[in-house]
Amino acid sequence: MKRGLKFSLFLLMMGVMLGIGSVAEAAVPAYSYTGTSSTSTDSNYWYIYLKSSGTLKFTSESPKIDAFLVGGGGGGAQSWYDSNYGQGGGGGGYTKTVDNISLTSGTGYAITIGAGGAGLCDSERYAGTGGTTSAFNYSAAGGGGAKKSGSGNSLGGTGGSNGGTPGNAGSNGAYAFGDSSLSRYGAGGGGGGNAGAAGAAGGANGGGTGGNGYSNPAGQNGTANTGGGGGGAGGNGGWSCEEAGGTGGSGIVIIRGCLAHKGGTHANGGKCTTCGVVYQTHSQSSTVSSYTKTSTQHTPNYACSYSGCTTTYAGTAANHSGATHNNGGKCTVCEYVYQTHSQSSTVSGYTTTSTQHTPNYACSYSGCTTTYAGTAANHSGATHNNGGKCTVCEYVYETHSQSTAIVSYTQTSTQHTPIYACTLNGCSGTYAGTTELHSGGGENDGMCGICGMQYQTHSPSTNIVTYKQTETQHTPIYECNVTNCTQLYLGTAENHSGATHNNGGKCTVCGYVYETHGQSETVVSYTQQETGHIPVYGCTYSGCASTYTGTLQLHDGTIELHVANSSCESCGWGSENTGGTYVLTINYNDTVVTKDVESGRIVTLGIGSRVDATYTVTTGNAVLKMYGTRRQFVMPAENVTITIQDI
Repeated sequence: MKRGLKFSLFLLMMGVMLGIGSVAEAAVPAYSYTGTSSTSTDSNYWYIYLKSSGTLKFTSESPKIDAFLVGGGGGGAQSWYDSNYGQGGGGGGYTKTVDNISLTSGTGYAITIGAGGAGLCDSERYAGTGGTTSAFNYSAAGGGGAKKSGSGNSLGGTGGSNGGTPGNAGSNGAYAFGDSSLSRYGAGGGGGGNAGAAGAAGGANGGGTGGNGYSNPAGQNGTANTGGGGGGAGGNGGWSCEEAGGTGGSGIVIIRGCLAHKGGTHANGGKCTTCGVVYQTHSQSSTVSSYTKTSTQHTPNYACSYSGCTTTYAGTAANHSGATHNNGGKCTVCEYVYQTHSQSSTVSGYTTTSTQHTPNYACSYSGCTTTYAGTAANHSGATHNNGGKCTVCEYVYETHSQSTAIVSYTQTSTQHTPIYACTLNGCSGTYAGTTELHSGGGENDGMCGICGMQYQTHSPSTNIVTYKQTETQHTPIYECNVTNCTQLYLGTAENHSGATHNNGGKCTVCGYVYETHGQSETVVSYTQQETGHIPVYGCTYSGCASTYTGTLQLHDGTIELHVANSSCESCGWGSENTGGTYVLTINYNDTVVTKDVESGRIVTLGIGSRVDATYTVTTGNAVLKMYGTRRQFVMPAENVTITIQDI
């Protein structure tokens, strides 16, 4: 159906019908629905909005409708625990528009409204996919749930519209029935904000807004009955379901029908100019309303079968028949007088030879076959332009036709038309052939290979298509200024330039890598921390002062164990001595590490940032103190054994 005009303002006041009921507006056909629905009208259409699953039945008529289906929106993703990165929003539900569906009064039609996909919570990897909406044997799938990722590069869900990736807004959905004056549906959810940043907005009319980093990380839900995707959670959201991605909005089914058909005519086939439905049946009836007559024939004019239509249909022309001398020469079908029986001055035909013609005069009675022979005369008047016909009897006594010989071309800057000679010997007339574009100019300095006209000017353009490259230089290669010409022109060679450590040693003109930068094995310095050190490596390219940062290494072995002011053999951390030396033994999951430690030193131990492990002192008088995720104690003047066991 065609688009309707904009909704009237009273759409804001459209009624909601719960359970089984009939519509409040007289223009909408009477119906019942076991789910939740509402109605509205504009200047051309009535609308019914089916908002929850149920059974639809029209009770007074069998309407022809259009249907717009929207699947449920996908759920938004949740941030990893203590992650600073926002997550993607859910995809909007898919939409489907179907025109000209014929429904039957009294028949129940099952409607399923797709639910919104659940927002991601806790340890799941993908948020829930929106449910499928179906009606009248058609369906629209739900939007995809967003994918969770700890790096902040999570994917927004896909559907009617894509959900926003972290920090980005969701896409807008589709207009109902493709009409921009109506609302959008199937909008994507907005991406969650990174730590300290606001979440992005969802798509128009229903996409959930992404959560804010830290302050309010939960993603907002998509709006019900829009198919909007849920918003993604903000950064540092934790594991709590209160800080999860938003739930997608449920789907909807909107149906519409024409308020009153109008504009149908015989010329447009009886179609309604609003919705395109054929509501008038125009066809040729069997009733002849009149005849169109000539001196020899009549054509019946048949009335239209549609009541009140004055347009007629022309039938098949037929010769007059049935006239006799006794009935006055009338046609017995249309009563037209078409015969006068006497010798006329009309030539009914010619008897011809290759050089002469003899006129045959007809009888004035049109049905009489008797003729009168006139005087023979030679054919005359034939020319190239009239096809060699005699201008008296139209007998072709000269054969003019197009030969295969081309005598010239008619040329423009882009085309040529071949001019062919006539086959009749001595005739100077010609025939214009088919106009065609010049061709073949690419390999012969722009001359047409058919007519020889110069129609192209080839020279190098300013556009560089590639470079010819060596280890030290590049030479630009220019394309031809003529469109579709494959000829290339070589420019002037020049040295590579602009390479740095930060751009990977590439020439900034042609992109060729002529300097090789990489991480050497030489450690030029260390970045030192309380429990470990980070090696800083030099660059392999001679003279390059840039460096590469290595991986954090613990000062002493695989277990995170640092004794304040003690000396690290790799980076030299610590240097002072405070007292006697005693043995500290660490038993971690049956792996034993020992170290000589001076009494009075502060010892920090743990396994990474783990807090879910037990620490048991089996020998010695050390008292453990816990600070955040670490455990620290002061080394006593005696040997100490500590057992660490994962939970």
